[in-house]
Amino acid sequence: MTELNSIEVREGWKDYYLFGFFGFVALISICFTIPSQRKDTIDYFFGHWTFAKLPGFITIFGIMGLCLFYYFDKQVKVRVDVEGIFTKRNKLIPWTDIWYFSSMICKMREGDLYYLKLRLKNTEERLDKEIKIRFRRIDKDFSEIRKVVEYYALQNNIHDMGHEKEI
Repeated sequence: MTELNSIEVREGWKDYYLFGFFGFVALISICFTIPSQRKDTIDYFFGHWTFAKLPGFITIFGIMGLCLFYYFDKQVKVRVDVEGIFTKRNKLIPWTDIWYFSSMICKMREGDLYYLKLRLKNTEERLDKEIKIRFRRIDKDFSEIRKVVEYYALQNNIHDMGHEKEI
């Protein structure tokens, strides 16, 4: 099982972010090319500056900047490897700290939402700690992630409580 050594999960909707950026560019371009809109658009972007224009500029260029940021984002959301499970929020959770895990899928209109629930072992500093790792808009299939977690769980005597589907 050498292909199951590790898996890195990143943002998966890169095409949609690029589409959103070019959608705003097209909208602004159309406003510059329609003759009846051209003068108003030029006045808005290049005319006299007022603070009333600031929310419009922040909205337009903020959304375009956010789309570009997420398109070029290479940051790892979740990494599962021999050391444990790393998330941006919880940092590294070593395999020795995990007692059992389960997974769940929630079918939603906007896209499926996946959960990986980890129950951590009780220690003197930590009692009844459960971590829910939420997956949405990911570049890997959730079944691939679950296979890697199952592989390392089997090696480290971590109980698999199953996979449930919620509608």
